Amino acid sequence: MTFYNRSNSGLPDNRVIALAVDSAGNKWIGTFGGGLAKFNGTDWEVYNTQNSGLPHDRILDIAIDPVGNKWIGTKGGGLAVYREEGILITAVEEEHSIKLASNFLPFQSYPNPFNPSTKISFSVLKQSYVSIVISNILGELVWELTNQDYSSGVYEVQWNGTNSEDVPVSSGVYFYRMTTVEGSTMKKMILLR
Repeated sequence: MTFYNRSNSGLPDNRVIALAVDSAGNKWIGTFGGGLAKFNGTDWEVYNTQNSGLPHDRILDIAIDPVGNKWIGTKGGGLAVYREEGILITAVEEEHSIKLASNFLPFQSYPNPFNPSTKISFSVLKQSYVSIVISNILGELVWELTNQDYSSGVYEVQWNGTNSEDVPVSSGVYFYRMTTVEGSTMKKMILLR
């Protein structure tokens, strides 16, 4: 039998509260105050409020859905969703969020900050219309990435830092708004040239 603790492994806290195993055999470990750890049998990765956007370091529960999203219940930060690309979002969204649709789950763009391009992922539980538009800090339309119906599944669109005329935009803060028939949400991204 092998024992893992904070002193002999990458476990961030000895007080383990939650555990889940994904389809690849990775162990997802929620701790009392050290955040979330992923162990693949050899290497450890730790996700906490300092390095990932996790809303709270006390993990109460972990569930893995059929498409591989890790649903993480935290003590004081609400619900977070983690994807293998390293994307972590919270279901209790920032002030820009109008409504988080029950059929639609957006993820934070990755990488962010980015240069020259970033990927925007989202999950659709049942067939739905999805629109994603990019705007600058003044609210001016920069690019419409998608505007169509999607069947259920996980999707990804890429923005290469250009406007609708295929001209590179300058460094700065940009926003993308994802809209479905159920509502919309807006997230921030930073382009560094």
